Parts: sequence; C-alpha cells; structure tokens
Amino acid sequence: LSKEQLSTSGKATSVASRNPAPGRKMRRFVTSSALQDFASESLLPDFRDFEPGGLDEAPKEGEAAAAAQEQVEPPLPPRPQLPPMKLLLSVFSSRPAVLLFDYHQCVGKERKVDPTRVIATDEPIRWMTEWPSGRTAMPTEAFFGHSSCVHRYNAVLNTLSVAGLSEVPADTAKWTLWWGGTPRPEQLREFSPFQKTNHFPGSWNLGRKDLLWRNIQRMQRRHLDGRFDITPQSFLLPGHRKYWAVAREQEPKTLWIWKPPNSSCGRGIKVISSSGHGISAKALAKLERRQGVVQRYVDRPLLLRGYKFDLRLYVVVTSFDPLKVYLFHEGLVRLATEPYSADSRTLTRRTMHLTNYSVNKLSAAYVKNSDAKGSTSGQTQEGAPAEEEEDAAEGQEEQELDPEMEGPEGEDDAEVAEPGADGTGGLIEGSEDEDDEGDGPEAQSLGSAAVDKEGQAAGVHASKWTLEDLQEHFAKEDLDYKLMMSRINDLLVKTLIAAEPSIVSAWHTGANFRSPGNAKQARGVGPNQTCFELYGFDVLVDESLKPWLLEVNSCPSLSSSSPLDKRLKTHLIADMLTLVGLSPHGQREDCGAAQRGSLRPPSDNKARFVRSHNLESISSCQLKDLGEAEWATILDAHDEYMRRGSFERIYPVAETLDELMDLFQTPRYANLVLAKWLKEGGEKCFQPEFAHLRPKWLPEQMWNSAC
Repeated sequence: LSKEQLSTSGKATSVASRNPAPGRKMRRFVTSSALQDFASESLLPDFRDFEPGGLDEAPKEGEAAAAAQEQVEPPLPPRPQLPPMKLLLSVFSSRPAVLLFDYHQCVGKERKVDPTRVIATDEPIRWMTEWPSGRTAMPTEAFFGHSSCVHRYNAVLNTLSVAGLSEVPADTAKWTLWWGGTPRPEQLREFSPFQKTNHFPGSWNLGRKDLLWRNIQRMQRRHLDGRFDITPQSFLLPGHRKYWAVAREQEPKTLWIWKPPNSSCGRGIKVISSSGHGISAKALAKLERRQGVVQRYVDRPLLLRGYKFDLRLYVVVTSFDPLKVYLFHEGLVRLATEPYSADSRTLTRRTMHLTNYSVNKLSAAYVKNSDAKGSTSGQTQEGAPAEEEEDAAEGQEEQELDPEMEGPEGEDDAEVAEPGADGTGGLIEGSEDEDDEGDGPEAQSLGSAAVDKEGQAAGVHASKWTLEDLQEHFAKEDLDYKLMMSRINDLLVKTLIAAEPSIVSAWHTGANFRSPGNAKQARGVGPNQTCFELYGFDVLVDESLKPWLLEVNSCPSLSSSSPLDKRLKTHLIADMLTLVGLSPHGQREDCGAAQRGSLRPPSDNKARFVRSHNLESISSCQLKDLGEAEWATILDAHDEYMRRGSFERIYPVAETLDELMDLFQTPRYANLVLAKWLKEGGEKCFQPEFAHLRPKWLPEQMWNSAC
C-alpha cells in the first residue's frame, strides 16, 4: 500500500477500534457525517476488481480512487431534527407530568396554556428548580409505534412529530403510544403502566351496525319508558325478516333503509318502500336473506336550504371503567348535493338521500370547503409539497388497509366511493338523464357565486360545514341549537352505556395491574388505564330537532380531503393526545417513585390502594372519608378535565348523573366514586374556601385554569 493508502487505512482502523462491534453499535456511536467522510476518503483496494490469483499487486492509486468512488453508495439523508418535547405539569403538586401536544401550523392557531405549567426538555435547569421532585431525572425522549395494518394519517403523524416523538418498531418496549387496531386482551396485560393504545378491546360492539343495534335493543327491553328510543325502528336480517314483513304490511307508505352490518361510506345502502316500489319481489326476497340491518327511514329530516344533512361528531372515551366521555367542540355537517324529496320515485338518487362524503364528492354540484380559518399564508415548511400530495391521496389509500381485529371486524371509515347497482333493485347510480338536474339549480342554491374556479367555497356555501356554521344558521332561522346539542349529548352517552358491558368485560379480561415503578405508588380504583378511543358518531336530526343515531365508526377517517378536514382533524388529534395523558418514556421508572408517590404523608401507615368502601356503603359516607385509591381516581379525572383543550366532558357531569346512573346494566365502583365527588362539590372542592370537603393529606392544586 502507498503512504496515502496506509494513512487512510490507519484512520479506518482508529474508527473501527472505537467501535469493535459492527452493525448496530457502529451506527450508534459514529455519526452519519463521520461515516460519510470516511466513505468519501477511503482508498482501500476493492478485491472484487482483482484477477484470480492477482492479490500480490494492488491497482494503481488513481484506479483505486476511481473504483472506490464508484462503489460508495450515496449518503442517507440526514435524520430530521425533532423539536424538544414539552411536558405539561399536573395542576396538583407531586403529580405526574404528561406530554403536551402543540398544534401543527395547519391548525392556524397556537395552544393556549399557562406557560408556568409547561417545561420543555431543553430546559433542564428549570426542571431542577421548579419541579417539586427535582432529584429525579428529567425525561428527554418519548416514542410511538404505528401498526402497518392501519392507515398512516398525516393528522396523526404531524402531531406526533411536532411534539418531538420518534417512531420505533413494534417489537421494542420503548413506545409510549401504540397507534394500531383493536388490541387483544392478552396484549394489554403486557403493557407497562406508561403505555397506551388508541382502541379498546371489543370496540366492534359499537362499530358493527348489527352488534350496535343488539346492544341498544337490549336496553330498550330493560327500559320500556322510551329512554333508549335513540335509533329508528330496526330489524336484523335475516333473523327478523318476518317481523319486517309485518311492519311493511301495516305501513305500506313507509320507507326503509337497508345497510350491510360492517361497511362504510354508503357502500351497499339501499332505500326501499314498503309497497316494493322500484324493487322486484325476487330482489326483495334475496335482500331479506342477506345479513344486514334494515331501519325505518327518517322521511322528515331537518333540511339546510332544502338539502338533507347529517352530523359527524367526534367523541373520545378516555376510560370505560369509570366511564369518561368527551365531545370535540367542532364536528362536520355533511350535506347531500341534490334538494331533498320524500317521493318514492327518487329512491335511486344517491346524492339526494345519502349524505356520505364518498358519495357526494363525485357529484358535479359538490363544493369543497376551502376553510378560511386555517393556515393560509406565510407558513411553509420543508417537505410541504409532498405533504399536500399525501393529503390529496389519503382518502384513496386508506381503503387498502383494514384495522387489526380479533373476531368481528370494526368499521373502517375510509372515504371511498362505492359503485352503484348490484342487482337487488335498491339505491343505484342515477342514469345520465337523472343526473342532469344535479348540475344546475342545486349548485346555484348552495351559493355558486361564492364558489371559486377550483370548485371551493368557505362556510355555508360549501357542501361540508362546521358545527359553528350550523349554529350561525340556527340563529338566523330561529332554531334552538342548544336544545338540539343537549339531546345529542344524551344520545351519545346512552349509546356508550348500551355497549359498556361488552367492552368493559373484554377490557377487564386484559386487566393490567402493573405498578409504575414502586409498589407503594398511588393508583386509582381498578386496573391501569391502558386504552382510549376516538369514535365518529353519525347523527341525523329531524324536523322536531330530535336526533337519531345512524351509526358509530370505531375507526373514523382522519384523512385531509380538504383544508377544513386538515385543520379540524389535526386539531382534534393534538387535543385528544394531550387529554388522555401520555407519560414520557423516561418517567416509567426513574420519575415514578417521586412524581407518582403516595398521596398520604410517609408517617401515615394506613392501608393504601384498597377500596375504603363498597357499592352499598359509598353512598352514605362523606367525600373526605374516601380512601387514597378513590382520591387517586378523582385526581386523575380532574387532571384530565384541566387539560381538555377544545373538548367538553359530557359524562360524568353533575346535571345528568341522577338520570343516567340508573341506566348502567352493572353498577361499577369507580363510577360511583366519581358520582359521589361530583354531587358533593366536584371541581370546587379543590378551592381553598371548600377545603372542608376534602382530606387534609390531599395535594394542593397549583393551577386553576384549564388548557
């Protein structure tokens, strides 16, 4: 070797000596830039270029350099630099901090939070001086895992990236959040206390239309006073086909809507009249033998400017035991694109009777919402064009991936259009003559003057509104928006109560009681809260402002099909992940003992984490007499409420407890604990003037404002 080659070889040897083990350790301790420099400077001979038997003579120096240059692969792009994580301190002293998820720029605003409650991971000095347990190590990293069997939504990935989380493979135990399909109970038993996943086991009891109706029907039989009349009259086929035939004979003018049990986006839906208009006897008999749900058609829906609409409402359940339900402040109002008519001769008009986005987006009268409230100017970031292309393709790609399911599959709410006729004579694509009408008066009545050249408009001129737009419309039409929403909240909670026994049973099968690092740490009543879930409720409102449940999507679409969808859904994900309270990876062991220590002082030797009462005695005790496990459950609920963002807690709330508590099929101790707290003071018991309502050993509330 020449002197230059020997020099280079020595450099390589020095690098290798610092990293004797190849592969993973080499990648860990040698930076990408160092590897790139080494690769570009290396002049070692490539023995593949030698002739057989010619190892005694190396190629000339220039030839070796040229060969090395040809052999070196292009360097990998540098790993993107993630922003520092932010931790949101508990409103109570000596309670665990959680990850704070800031808004992505597409949301168009910044999160409102008291800056004294936030500590960034690049502020170690502030952590040591302001955190009550400064002797503990500050967490510096957090990770998430993402299943390959579910769609990778930009709304989710962007939010995690903004928060500084890195993705790790599924086979590691480092992730804090697992974003995937429905977990099996045995998987939940292996979770560490700091880990959460975005589905409950058994959630198909809500997502499948047939199981949802069975759960509601069971509650209707238990409560004959009509409190569970939240869905139109329904029959499960083929088992109830005789009952459906009798109903058709008794009301020959009634319309019915048939739906597959586990489909979405308007696929397979058919509207049928009792008289059989538009469908042959053979086709009707075939439909009766198919598995599905048939419901009485709500033929007098509330209309917006003559168009039928439904509501997509986003509901987050942070726990089923105790049941804690939150409603996102914004939802989607989805309009049909043809003026509504109850005439049976219009049953083939899909864009008149169906409000699904995946159906109406194909109409020439569809107007995309350009969303003037989102980020519109001056905000750019690296890779933005690629991101926009991904947003445009999301609705088409997500149909290729089904959620991981055990047993029955859940709803995949992918926004994908379904072809029309299938030979059964139900709802079919209209003919060319029937569709001609959709290009004229309909677009004009939606406000075509406000539609730009790309077929976009903002607010009430679009085919998709927000709840804020709907509220403004109600005010102009002198309709009671508050009354409608109170009825909707009641419907949402009753639907979850109907499915609660099945989901809690599946979740308790995988109950996880692993301690977060210290056997004496405070934990609430029951197992660790390993799950949360986002549901998409589809609700139709009739002329009397009575809401009717259409279906529940356990995997609602989070695709960014329009600027409105992108802003709303990214905002939704950021607030949801902050609400559920994800612990940073570093807290699982080293910070656990200090930050999640006993609520009582060390000198108190009373039994901890054991129920202080039972189902019968808790109603007669005083609030301050509850034990440490009960108060840990209460503090968790209040801490969660104080980081709710744009969510509203709709259960439990003091105003509806008396009415709804009696509806649970099985009384649960954790539900009774929260009910006791809310009835005897709720959040106000943490204020100084109500100190007599709580035990003296309870930690002090440091902040009074929510974020």
